[in-house]
Amino acid sequence: MIVELHERVRRALDHIITTLDNEPEQPKTVLLCTHAATIIAAGRVLTGQMPDDPDEDDFHCFTAGLSKFVRRDADPSKGVAGNWDCVLNSDTSYLSGGAERGWHFNGEESFVSFAEDPKDDKEAPKL
Repeated sequence: MIVELHERVRRALDHIITTLDNEPEQPKTVLLCTHAATIIAAGRVLTGQMPDDPDEDDFHCFTAGLSKFVRRDADPSKGVAGNWDCVLNSDTSYLSGGAERGWHFNGEESFVSFAEDPKDDKEAPKL
């Protein structure tokens, strides 16, 4: 299921970034807020650094942590995956209590599977 999560995140980021690249007034910054598993998967997708063991503690995720990714090449034909550098990895220096409640994959996760197109699946949860 972790592999499927990473693939869904890749497709979502590809759609978001492609849509923004096609905007006449392209934004310079995008803020995404999401859950820990998605943040870790996003870091792996954007940097192209998918470890052999998905449980590896590579991209950190703490409560209210801030991660920042900077595009290496603005050419949209380069795609999303592997075209970004992580310059902040769940920074919490601005919090008075520092890092709290860090999360990482531990091999026991299971995630809800969705059909490729929710319209095709009458059982798909409504979002």
